[in-house]
Amino acid sequence: MLACIRNGTYGSFSNTAWASLLFLSFYSHEAVWLNLNTPVGRSVFMVNATDPDQGTGGSVLFSFQPPSPFFSIDGARGTVTVIRPLDYETTSAYQLTVNATDQDKVRPLSRLANLAITITDVQDMDPIFTNLPYSTNIEEDVPL
Repeated sequence: MLACIRNGTYGSFSNTAWASLLFLSFYSHEAVWLNLNTPVGRSVFMVNATDPDQGTGGSVLFSFQPPSPFFSIDGARGTVTVIRPLDYETTSAYQLTVNATDQDKVRPLSRLANLAITITDVQDMDPIFTNLPYSTNIEEDVPL
């Protein structure tokens, strides 16, 4: 409530303002480590956002900005899924920007958060022997 003096008279005035909020429930720089052999179709992370609005305006849709060729995000659920085989030798880390947008028809709100995905390497290449031939001697009584 505000009290003001206007033309020598006192009055009280009130006003109500509504604030819309949208909360992403992970840090702005979340990190995930994935094994190189993570299969296509595997869910690897879940983004969660809450909007206190009631009805359809309170639902939140997720997307990547820009879209990722290796990961997808379920627009309604926020589930991040591997959609192509990962190759550590080509790309060892991915920086994804998650966009969460509420469905308010008048003034939709959006929030961005970064998701860092690091790929851990596994031995997936056959060894290469360049100085052939290799030879050694093994004694008869040595256990193998």
